[in-house]
Amino acid sequence: MPLTSIIRDKWTGYRKIRIAVMGTKGSGKTVFLSAIANHLSNHSPENFNLGGLRVSHHAIAGTTLDGFPLFDSAGALAAFERGEWPAKTTNPSVLAMPLTLTDETKKGRREDVRLEILDIPGERIADFPMMGHSYREWCNWLQNAWAGPNGTSEAYRRYLGQVSAMNPGQDGDTRQAAKQALFDAYRDFIADGYANYAAHVTPSTVKLELDGTTHGGTPAAFREAIGGIPLGFRDDAGQLREFAPLPDACFGRESPWRHLVREFSKNYDKYAAKIVRPMEGWLKDANALFYLVDALSLLQAGSRAWFSEKSYGEAAIRTLCPRREGNLLSRMGRGLWGMLLRTKVRDIRLVATKADRVLSGDRDNLRRLVENLFGNLLDSANAQATACAAVCSTTEATAEQDGVQIPVLRGKLAGAESPNADRTWIPSPVPASQPRTSEQWEDKKKAGEFNYPETFPVFDPSLGLPPDHLGLNTLVKTMLAR
Repeated sequence: MPLTSIIRDKWTGYRKIRIAVMGTKGSGKTVFLSAIANHLSNHSPENFNLGGLRVSHHAIAGTTLDGFPLFDSAGALAAFERGEWPAKTTNPSVLAMPLTLTDETKKGRREDVRLEILDIPGERIADFPMMGHSYREWCNWLQNAWAGPNGTSEAYRRYLGQVSAMNPGQDGDTRQAAKQALFDAYRDFIADGYANYAAHVTPSTVKLELDGTTHGGTPAAFREAIGGIPLGFRDDAGQLREFAPLPDACFGRESPWRHLVREFSKNYDKYAAKIVRPMEGWLKDANALFYLVDALSLLQAGSRAWFSEKSYGEAAIRTLCPRREGNLLSRMGRGLWGMLLRTKVRDIRLVATKADRVLSGDRDNLRRLVENLFGNLLDSANAQATACAAVCSTTEATAEQDGVQIPVLRGKLAGAESPNADRTWIPSPVPASQPRTSEQWEDKKKAGEFNYPETFPVFDPSLGLPPDHLGLNTLVKTMLAR
């Protein structure tokens, strides 16, 4: 434990635990935090075993913490009581819980802690490549991230072809036509990337207002919105109010779009100062990162969504955990310097969410999928993967098929004609690794594999306890440990 943290804990009288919870859109972050808040607010050691710890929760005053709004745990519990999932968050918020821990394994020793969990919405994953990067560096990163596995995006290849067609020696009309073709291809490339990745990564930093609001909302609306690039969108006063990634050709000394580069770069810096840096500052004092992955939805979506998750996730994780890069601080981090000062997150927990949507025998493969997704980051004992269901929306049962009893899932299916009626189904087996090629992915989907129906939670308010879970207590025990 760093010396600065020890001094702070002695001064304040409590131990501060800061956790970052991150994951792309739909990975289950809001449900994850809601369940943690509910279990710790109404702790039952029998139903939420923390290894001998008993937890008492104390109220916190105010509506904000360090400039972030407090997480709406009461609203999430109300949604569970209605049999609904909590509404997703679109801006960062903090779940702040002052707790008293009583350790029954150590003669009832008591300790006051303050658990603070920053919920980073999936839309903000796209902000992490901005940390420490210039506008031009971010443009290059985003283009590479959207190129598809090994640059397989057809729109990306068309874009590269138009880049190579640009020639300073061309006459005026030819050069203008080549320039227009370049930007047409670029718009198609960006729109194609948005259309393929929007289900899992909604890039907040594409066609974005300085206050963090986005344009469009659907691939069609987005394609229409970017039709003006590289002209940009201006307000009534003529000020450019947004920024978007531009091709590298725009940055050249002879580029006619230098003025747009300057304006976009200026707005990029404003956005980073207002939206990204406060989040970065909070995270510098975090103890651990819990990165949530909905691997089942990624299997259903296909190779490009899988590659997108890998690109954005690795950018975020490497930004917060630079010690895995093997620099000098990496080698010194556990020595004297690490005792004096911690500058970034130390531990990573990769969490495969919604584990209740598969049979119990497949949950280990679900964990392995996440390990395969970020395998090159699991290079130390401080990075681990696990499968979890923060709220169980199904139960496992058996049914007879051809005279044989087989395991099945039972629950309420989203999209069913009678959503409140229980259904029984056999989910697809979970592979231990993703398909190697896009063709293999499509073949498996056509064969009916990767079928994991969405389900609704089942919650009985009369129980007076939070919903059932799979493995959430183990993760919370990790959070609270010294």
